[in-house]
Amino acid sequence: MAYDLAPLRSYVRFYQSVVTQITAAWDALQRTHETAQKALVPFAQPLAPVRSQALAAALAAPPALPPALGALWHPRDEKDLSGMTDVYEVVGRFTFQGEDDENLARIQAVVSSARNEIHIQRTRLGELAKLAEAARASADRLEAEEGKSAAERKAAKLAAFAPLTAALHQRAKQTMDAVRGVPVPALVDVKAASEEYRAYAKKLDQVYQTCLPFLRKSIEDMYEFAGCEVPSTWPEHLPVQPDLPEEFLMVPPSDSPELKRA
Repeated sequence: MAYDLAPLRSYVRFYQSVVTQITAAWDALQRTHETAQKALVPFAQPLAPVRSQALAAALAAPPALPPALGALWHPRDEKDLSGMTDVYEVVGRFTFQGEDDENLARIQAVVSSARNEIHIQRTRLGELAKLAEAARASADRLEAEEGKSAAERKAAKLAAFAPLTAALHQRAKQTMDAVRGVPVPALVDVKAASEEYRAYAKKLDQVYQTCLPFLRKSIEDMYEFAGCEVPSTWPEHLPVQPDLPEEFLMVPPSDSPELKRA
């Protein structure tokens, strides 16, 4: 008399439903990760300064399926369970149990890993919910750091600029003092006035030409420090007439009003 396996197939059906649910759960976990990942990709670069581990994990590859899931036993005839070992492999032990219950151990491992992944994703979602607050705090911190850094750069710039201005002031003063130090001729002798003035103008230019390279170097240093284009032209000479105008050398007639007033 053939042994009726119909009542026992219900246990295998239950096992199949468990495997189906576990597989669906893992598929859902992967879809959840991929959905969150797709939504967060545009924020990856803007939120990089936050250095959120939750964001980094959400943007990483989805969780890999546990190896035990792919190793689970499946009946040959999943619809009718008519295979020779679809119910029993040996008398008294369901085939889905596996030798020494190794297949049931796989079920437990897959369920345990799914629970762990659910906990990980729930925790991650909680951390992501705080991301906006963390981003604002990070932005405030970066703004403060940038403000401090900008102030330090400005202070350093001013500290380096001060010696340049002092050097330019010194060169300008030296030039002015040197030019003013050239004796101005009295020009009391009309006959010698023209030559005396010409010598005076020449001496002024010589003094200015001697000082000009140093003055120019100080000005160039300031322009370069400020990042500005150095002028290509300079006042090469002082605005001094090289010769005394002729009208200054003409003596008025003895009866002229000018001499009478003098």
